[in-house]
Amino acid sequence: MFLRTLNLAESGLASAQLDLAHIYKEGLYVEKNDELAYEWFLKAAHQGLAEAECRLGDCFYDGEGVEKDADKAFFWYSKAAEHDYPPAYYSLYLCYRFGEGTDADLEKALHYCILSADKLDFDYAQFLLGTFYAGGELVELDLERAAYWYEMAANQGNAEAQFALAQLYEDGRGVEADIFEAERWFLRAAEQGVVEAFTSLGYIYWTHKDLLDKQGEALNYLEEGKRNGSDWAIYYLGNVHYHGELGVTRNLKEAVALYRKAAAKDNPSSMYMLGECYARGNGVVQDYAASAHWYGEAAERGYYLAKWELYCLSRDKKIKALSDIDSRNYLVEAAECGVGEAQEELARLLKAEGKMEEAEIWLKKASGL
Repeated sequence: MFLRTLNLAESGLASAQLDLAHIYKEGLYVEKNDELAYEWFLKAAHQGLAEAECRLGDCFYDGEGVEKDADKAFFWYSKAAEHDYPPAYYSLYLCYRFGEGTDADLEKALHYCILSADKLDFDYAQFLLGTFYAGGELVELDLERAAYWYEMAANQGNAEAQFALAQLYEDGRGVEADIFEAERWFLRAAEQGVVEAFTSLGYIYWTHKDLLDKQGEALNYLEEGKRNGSDWAIYYLGNVHYHGELGVTRNLKEAVALYRKAAAKDNPSSMYMLGECYARGNGVVQDYAASAHWYGEAAERGYYLAKWELYCLSRDKKIKALSDIDSRNYLVEAAECGVGEAQEELARLLKAEGKMEEAEIWLKKASGL
């Protein structure tokens, strides 16, 4: 087989040259040799064989068998794309997206990502398109399109897409809310080892009214998420111990220990709960300075309830007073995020300042009007 392919390649047959390059690249029948693989990809590419052009681009892109050269990688990917070789489309997406071998061009990057997702039916490109539409990146925000592309990738077994699609079904974003569809996709993602899928299954089994018959499985899934390092699983388990749920005896010290572990992983909800525990002396000795520290950490990460609590600690003189600017900023930010007590407090202050119209606006918001 090898000698026959070698003879045909040396005679100039492009397809044999490509086959021989693959033999050297994969180490089939002979010892793996990236340099020889490169040489035979080059010979086949010079005869216009699209697959060889694309694989030659890979050699230059990865620096395998030849010195790494993004410009040459882009050149050969472009050649392969001109010959309608779909695998080159995703490579060109990467080049245009990150400015490798060419100037960054987000419009062209999106074009080739769509081609890769559509013509190549490449699941990862489909997943990326889903994330673009879900986040309004490179395209207008469109959750229905996000769901469409996530489902395309999910049906091909892409675990990340399965998890993302499950989240859309759980929240009813881009699709009609359907907790059973969410469960189905979380399970498929979990089967492929997506850590947060275990956490999500534990959470919905614990909290969703239509899945209470599976609440007995919630703790196991949360523990599995914790074992795999999920900060959200650790946080939820902290809540389980804090409230004494899922058959677990209430244990505030264990809750605090879990919150600390999740906070160490930068989980803002756990930081907020540590602030709560220190403010109330739950599981720890009451310490307003420590409470302010943890509320502050959560606030820096955008946790709006923590901003309200910091304002309250300062207002009630439990900690060193915040500056007038910081105090008002925290109050306004919490009010703008929908904290009813913050809205009422802001209205009271505005009224005291004689700003009656503004005060009335915040009072209406606090009343849900």
